[in-house]
Amino acid sequence: MADSQPTLMDQQREIGVSCFVALSLKDFDRIEGYLSDDQFSYHFAPASLQGMGKPDGFDKQEIMQYLKAMCKFVDTFNFQPPNCVSQQVDNVVFHVRANGSCVDGNPYTNESIVIMTFEAGTNKLAKIVEFTDTIYVSTLKLRMVAHGVDLDLGQQHA
Repeated sequence: MADSQPTLMDQQREIGVSCFVALSLKDFDRIEGYLSDDQFSYHFAPASLQGMGKPDGFDKQEIMQYLKAMCKFVDTFNFQPPNCVSQQVDNVVFHVRANGSCVDGNPYTNESIVIMTFEAGTNKLAKIVEFTDTIYVSTLKLRMVAHGVDLDLGQQHA
């Protein structure tokens, strides 16, 4: 009889999907719980985005601050179920689309390829690289700045 226990790869894929669900729910504690305490980093690509103000990447605390600030402007993300494009042990690649709404009354639209790398043999995320649609993000960034939220720094302006 076959073992029905989820494999490490199954668990890692489910954690990846759960990250998008948690962001949709603005469940920051759940997201933070998936991130490595030791070595986590988050990188925005392509290079034309200049890392969203952090070309060397965001650490765990910085990405959580960034997400919380972004959620003050993005009312709903409405992520579509992510497509797992590729997977091997400790690495999962998703194609993700979202079409939510923002507090300025305009839509939130984004499409990304998200590469998630786990600490070897664990369920803790060590690195995320998000290749995002530059037109969507550039438009969103301008709207956020006009609304008083600095997307690069993840801080509110007075």
